[in-house]
Amino acid sequence: MLNQNKETPAPQDDEEGSVYILSDN
Repeated sequence: MLNQNKETPAPQDDEEGSVYILSDN
């Protein structure tokens, strides 16, 4: 699970994670 967490943002940071994905794109 630790590896997955590094690959994709935790579900807790859904909002922040979305921004990260958009930035990557």
